[in-house]
Amino acid sequence: MNEQNYQPSVSPPRALPARADAVALLQQLLGSVAGVPVATTVAKPFQFPSLEHLDERMDAVLSRAEQVEGLSPKTVIGYRSAYSIFRLYLRETKSAATFLSGQVQDQTRVMEGWIAWLRGRRATHTTVNTYWRQLHAPFARIARQDGCVDPTTFLPRPKPGRVLAKFLPRQKLDTVFRFVRNYQWPGKAFERARNVALLGVMALGGCRKGEVLRLSVEDVNCEANTIRIVRGKGQNGGKGRVICMPPALNRAMVEYLAERERRELATDRLFVRVKRDEPIGDITIRRLCAFIERKTEIHVSPHMLRHTCATLMRQEGVPDRLTMEQLGHTTLGVLQRYSHVEPGERQRVISRLALDFGGDAGELEPLNDQPTRAITSDVSIV
Repeated sequence: MNEQNYQPSVSPPRALPARADAVALLQQLLGSVAGVPVATTVAKPFQFPSLEHLDERMDAVLSRAEQVEGLSPKTVIGYRSAYSIFRLYLRETKSAATFLSGQVQDQTRVMEGWIAWLRGRRATHTTVNTYWRQLHAPFARIARQDGCVDPTTFLPRPKPGRVLAKFLPRQKLDTVFRFVRNYQWPGKAFERARNVALLGVMALGGCRKGEVLRLSVEDVNCEANTIRIVRGKGQNGGKGRVICMPPALNRAMVEYLAERERRELATDRLFVRVKRDEPIGDITIRRLCAFIERKTEIHVSPHMLRHTCATLMRQEGVPDRLTMEQLGHTTLGVLQRYSHVEPGERQRVISRLALDFGGDAGELEPLNDQPTRAITSDVSIV
């Protein structure tokens, strides 16, 4: 079906909830204040003749999101996955016609049923929240582009479950690196150096997994102690940045590049496979993390190592603004979700708080009828 020739039906729906009218009225008010012409009619219903029509519209929207908005393929895959699960629910419960009718009340009930259906399949609170957000994103784009009502706005967002701290305390991180450096890898010195540097750019450099896979040799400058990230996370190709390498990461990278040069490889990617002249893929990192966990009984994942980097930088007193630049965060709120407190860390810091009030309690003069005096204290936090 030709998407450009297709227009959703605009037959008058049943009365929209008060929230829809309020949203439309607010849009009109803001538009008039800003001098932007806004239609005086209520937005069209989110309505399609069949599920196949919605499939085509969804494909067009997601293709535009990747090609025009610059969303990463991984993000778009997540949107497609959530929609496929929602579509499966519509088919299994035979509620597609009800959802596509354009009646907001019915659509809200269908989506509530979808959430209950997910929970019935033992999906966690976090999983349900993720699916809802990934379905809301393309639906919101359809609503904006077609001038129709987004049905997900009338359903409260499911709350995620409690997310436990996902980072490695310094002692466990030392154990992981000690194992990787001392283990007798089949690929010998090359594989050992590669794995140490690979974990190092995530745990000490704060790189995302996708950024690691896209690194090339020319992105690394060991003399300047920097790693260039050409394309990070985000729209329009992502935000680039320059990562500063701490001494341990610099030494690991120098060692790996020397081993890599001995192989006289043709590929320009930084991290390559052991037996082939090819860049590593996602599966190599996942297998490495699984192997380390099996041998050390310490859970390791790329995102956990990134959280660990943020935590280590805070513990070393690095200013938040510099940490944001290192990790590629745009807001302090995001950074605070990455930085964690180790067990016992607060007690260790508080124990360094030295107070001197100028003598024992028995030597303090009574305050009655005495002029106000400044109380000084010698406070030092190392």
